[in-house]
Amino acid sequence: MITKIGNYDIQAELGRGGFGRVYRAYDPRVRRLVAIKVLASDGDPDMLARFRAEAGLTGNLNHKNIVTVYEYGEQDGTPYLVMQLLEGENMAQIIEKKRPLSIMHKVQIMSQVAEALHYAHQNGVVHRDVKPANIMLLPDGNVKIMDFGIARMTGQGTRRTRQGDLIGSILYMAPEQFRNMDAGPSTDIFSYGVTFYELLTGQNPFHANDPGTAMYQITSVEPVSIREIAPECPEPLESIVHRSLIKDRDLRYQSLNDVFFDLQPILLELRQERAAKILEGVPQFIDAKKWEEADAVILLALELDQANRDARQLHGKVQDEIQQQARHKKVDTLVKEAEQMIGRDQIAEGIDLYKSAYRLEPANKGL
Repeated sequence: MITKIGNYDIQAELGRGGFGRVYRAYDPRVRRLVAIKVLASDGDPDMLARFRAEAGLTGNLNHKNIVTVYEYGEQDGTPYLVMQLLEGENMAQIIEKKRPLSIMHKVQIMSQVAEALHYAHQNGVVHRDVKPANIMLLPDGNVKIMDFGIARMTGQGTRRTRQGDLIGSILYMAPEQFRNMDAGPSTDIFSYGVTFYELLTGQNPFHANDPGTAMYQITSVEPVSIREIAPECPEPLESIVHRSLIKDRDLRYQSLNDVFFDLQPILLELRQERAAKILEGVPQFIDAKKWEEADAVILLALELDQANRDARQLHGKVQDEIQQQARHKKVDTLVKEAEQMIGRDQIAEGIDLYKSAYRLEPANKGL
């Protein structure tokens, strides 16, 4: 294995594919771990020219849901990208493992993806390879989209030289890409729809075992209704995803900004429903006078639905109880200290402590 690329010390290989290889590396200049993607070029001058043109565009993208590209360059005629090293799992791994995610969580994820892709489109960058494997879910719940422009950098837009890569990405291509039309925002929107469908149902809408069948499915066959596979999916959400998958790109969504805004009312309703469900567990803590636990649950509900009146009323009630408990504790401490003072014949000091306790809790009949 190589030990150095540019100024970076290579630590380990993280993965490989048709595009090339990915390494974990250390940048001693800023003491930072990074990921370096080395692209397979075979000395192709056309590929190097595409890389220089595309890397300059993708390297300027600055969005919270897009992986940061720190640097790009070439070593011995081989191009490489230096990127933010991410922790987490990509969406393809999560789907494969059938990790249970709520509909709300899935909509939150894809809202972030829509927002990031729209930002890229506004800045003249089309992804060209939107698929679950290129969407990373971080431990904090945020999403990072990876590999912007890689498809065009490596000349793999619609014609791929490796059979595994062909079927792996062809399932997410738009119908117009098989008619040699230029890739644009509408192709990303179709790929986004395929990815969303797969996240909701656990299966690709155009699943096939060979490229020819996959192409036929994408260009000629309508996908099965999402609610047939995932009946818990709200009808408005199903409509959004299927509108993203319309084969005629002129009838498809024209902007992922429109997708994002159409998702927001659905996400709001899902968050409200989840908050109401969470609040159902509060009475048991209140009955047991477990005020701290009750408040933690209420705050979780308020994070989801800040305007929830029941949650706000409960929060006020529980906060009053928590403050009252704190006052009781403080009064008990002052009374004990006063008794100790008086026991040592420090009468004046003891009386002052009693007065302090009374000011905190004048209704206390024991003072």
